[in-house]
Amino acid sequence: MDGQYRRAGLYKSGSGSIDLRLSTIHNGSHFGLYINNSSGMHHFERNTFVGNKTGVYIVNQAEGITLSGNLIESNAEFGVLNQNSAEVDARNNWWGDASGPQHAGLNPEGVGDKVSDGVLFEPWRLTPSAGLILSPVRSGNLVVKDLLRFSGSAPGETDAGCRWHFSDGRSFSGRSPGVISFTETGSVSVAYSAMAEGMEDPYPDTRTFTVVENTGSLPDLRVTDINVAGVLAVGQPARITYSVRNVGQGNAGPAWKDAFYLSQDAYLDINDVFLGSVEVNRDLPAGQSYQGSFNVTLPAVEEGAYHLVVVVNDEWRFLELHRLNNESAAQVTARVPALVDGVDQTVPYAAGLVQQYFQMMATAGQHLVLDLTDLPPGLEVFVRFGALPTRGAYDYRPQPGQRFVISAAAGGPWYMMVYGTVEQGGAYGVRFDMMAVVLTGISPSKHGTLTDLELTLTGAGFAYPLGVELVSGEGAAYEAGDVNVDSFTRATAVLQAGTVPAGIYTVRVSRSGNTAQLPDALEIVSGGIPKLEVELTLPARFGYHILATAYVEYKNTGNAPMPAPLLLVTAFQNGLQAAILTLDQNRIGSGFWTSAMPEGFANSVQFIASGNTPGILQAGESRRMPIYYAGWQKPWDFSYPPFEWQVSVLDADDSTLVDWAALKDRTRPPYVREDAWDVVWNNFTAISGKTWGDYVAMLSRNAAYLHRHGQRVEEIDSLQAFTFRQAEGFCPVSELAGGVDGVAQGPGLPIIFERSYLQHISRRFELGPLGRGWTHNWQTALRTEEDNTVMITDQTGTPRIFQPDSRYTGRYLAQPGDEGDLRAVSGGYRLTEIDGTIQFFTSEGKRTYLEDPDGNRITFGYDGNHLTGLTHSSGAGLTLTYNGNGRIASVTDHHGRQTQYTYAGEYLTSVKGYDGRTTTYRYHTAPGASQHALIEIGLPGGTTRTYTYDDRGRLGSTYLGDEKERITFTHGGSGEGGDDQRPGKHQPLLLRSLGSVVQKRKRAR
Repeated sequence: MDGQYRRAGLYKSGSGSIDLRLSTIHNGSHFGLYINNSSGMHHFERNTFVGNKTGVYIVNQAEGITLSGNLIESNAEFGVLNQNSAEVDARNNWWGDASGPQHAGLNPEGVGDKVSDGVLFEPWRLTPSAGLILSPVRSGNLVVKDLLRFSGSAPGETDAGCRWHFSDGRSFSGRSPGVISFTETGSVSVAYSAMAEGMEDPYPDTRTFTVVENTGSLPDLRVTDINVAGVLAVGQPARITYSVRNVGQGNAGPAWKDAFYLSQDAYLDINDVFLGSVEVNRDLPAGQSYQGSFNVTLPAVEEGAYHLVVVVNDEWRFLELHRLNNESAAQVTARVPALVDGVDQTVPYAAGLVQQYFQMMATAGQHLVLDLTDLPPGLEVFVRFGALPTRGAYDYRPQPGQRFVISAAAGGPWYMMVYGTVEQGGAYGVRFDMMAVVLTGISPSKHGTLTDLELTLTGAGFAYPLGVELVSGEGAAYEAGDVNVDSFTRATAVLQAGTVPAGIYTVRVSRSGNTAQLPDALEIVSGGIPKLEVELTLPARFGYHILATAYVEYKNTGNAPMPAPLLLVTAFQNGLQAAILTLDQNRIGSGFWTSAMPEGFANSVQFIASGNTPGILQAGESRRMPIYYAGWQKPWDFSYPPFEWQVSVLDADDSTLVDWAALKDRTRPPYVREDAWDVVWNNFTAISGKTWGDYVAMLSRNAAYLHRHGQRVEEIDSLQAFTFRQAEGFCPVSELAGGVDGVAQGPGLPIIFERSYLQHISRRFELGPLGRGWTHNWQTALRTEEDNTVMITDQTGTPRIFQPDSRYTGRYLAQPGDEGDLRAVSGGYRLTEIDGTIQFFTSEGKRTYLEDPDGNRITFGYDGNHLTGLTHSSGAGLTLTYNGNGRIASVTDHHGRQTQYTYAGEYLTSVKGYDGRTTTYRYHTAPGASQHALIEIGLPGGTTRTYTYDDRGRLGSTYLGDEKERITFTHGGSGEGGDDQRPGKHQPLLLRSLGSVVQKRKRAR
């Protein structure tokens, strides 16, 4: 614990439990209590956190923390702040106000101390007292010899006691002393406190009563009758009628309030649910009666037995003889209205606030389909399993006007709340169905007969084998021959061109005898020709160093869909292309300020012009794509000639051959070797096709595939990168072999030496300190490009890119999503991660140390370019030696335990652990696509693991000796990484200078 260093009253980290009670932490400049990555039990009870910047700060906490019975108030920023931690149980605390803590979503009306997300705070204390007086609910005036019923809340601790103190000298132990008489006139104060560890709560709850003489002319209102339905529907109106008689000595009035409560018992207390009240404006003479009525809507309460408590003269506006006469109760049962599976129900609603609840009983193993298509605008829907939803606590929030599916809904009660404010009353229809297979949508809804129909289906319960049919109005069925189940909720089906005649069709899916359909969902039109129209919209002016946005609007004005064409947007000035453009809005900030050509920017942008479904532009679909302009590359022409913008289009019908050879070298990433690029490039061009039309069609297929798996991707760079992943042999197995060869334990940062043989084709060509294809986890290096861009590359070969920040000398801008902070400092570069970890690199690019926020450090030792040692600040470490060819020969820890490596030329052939166990490796050494590929692992026990490859160098299969546990990988179209073909299984493993000018526009600077 080091609170002073952490600017906290109390700081706890590391292992060990803590139980803090009856302590006060106040007026701290930062944190009162600070818990950071601490293990063990954490319990904080009956403490005071007041006047700090943040009362309680919880960060990086995997285990739960309990705060109970504390006073948390007057903290400037947060009462409790939870960051990156398990939920904090902060129930039953005082937050500085009876309205509870501030939380914009869960308690917007709270004015106490603020709490963050991840804090469970309800219920909270209504007073600072640990014990609350439940009844009587208020202070006021009494007639001598009148009676009141006293009860108190349970203390927070099971072994705590309770005590009542009356200022007239009486005292009682226990929560409920019962009915107490006031026999003498005067002022009587009552205090109720919980007792723990022999101490009474310093903040008892109190009531104060003024007891007066009976004048002989006082009224006495008594509830004589209550009429209400025995079952009340939650969220639905009900009418209450009741009768009251003045059994006193004088007139009652002239005005009072009658109130209505829902209670767990027959007596009024502060925990009862207030249902509403009515004003009574009259005089009621002694011996007279009146009848009242009230329309009540039962709020969100759990189903079960309750008491409806009617309280007349609820606020004690006038003095009466017997206060308890004012209360009377009737037994009622609360029920949530039930919807019936498969039955439409019409629900009326009145103008104003609508807050209605419904129960739906779900059958386990099926899908719950909720039809909300008839809900009017202005109403919201919240759905929750097992409990009534609120606007802050729900499982789903479906949008009105649609059919909503809860896939594989848990069996049991689901509850729905319809909420909103409407100006006029009306009625809506609602329905739910439990179904084994569900079809909620299809795309496209219109298609021509001249091209293949690729139908995208959404719903639930999709699995092989899945049947898809188009059914005409006359009952003729046309079955899709090619159906792919992309996920449990999405599938695609292909019907060949010309096989389905023109007409209106119902789409039907079937599986295992269960069917679902969408009536009249698809129109097939005879013929059909697509037509693309493009419009470029520019802002009024551009500048050399200003931000601006241009828009490309495109539309298919034909009557048939088309594969999404490729659009290229660029700008010229006197024939020079130098605009700094991107499609990624998140990059604008860094792109505007870096002095280098920003990563993710280019002089032109390319994207596929998709509609609602990526990869396809349906007839009639239109979209608007923003093009973000971050300035013009230097040198600048200060005669300010105009910028000439143009859009070029390339579609899938283009038969122009691609000169792939001319593009090969300039496309190679710097982290891929030339010999590896030969293989990857050949695979890429084979996937992409021979013509530009083939290339566009391939990009459209990739976009459609990624969309089927939850990603909308339209930028050419991303789609092309996805294709290169396939060319690299993309499959579910990312690493073919590996091992941990050395460990040196140390606080905060243990040193672990781990080697890997990665599966991707380009990685097997890498020649490093462990031979061909092998890398280790300390292979991180920095290099600086000609434009001062800094790249930090790890063992995977993928660089982190930092570009100079033109505003600040020595600072760099990271890419979107990278939270690292790189700065040039004396002797090299310092990289600080978001968690406070620091890495230091020399100007030559060597990493020299790694340090965590607590000061634990690993120092790197070198002999020339060879990493020779990793030393922890605690003294532990690893030593590396090398053979004459620059390969690692051994790794030895500070205890002398050693792992040894043997090579045959460029290849690592065996690894011998400190325990004497040896693993061997064999490779494909002949030239070709599979060169350098790992083909066999000899395990220490004598078992072998074998890998085979196809003619493109991609992983083909793997098995143990004697063909045991064989898995075969087949590489198909877009995104299909392979088939798991173990015996009895066959399930696709689904992973996640162009064209003619169509328009020119000029714009002045």
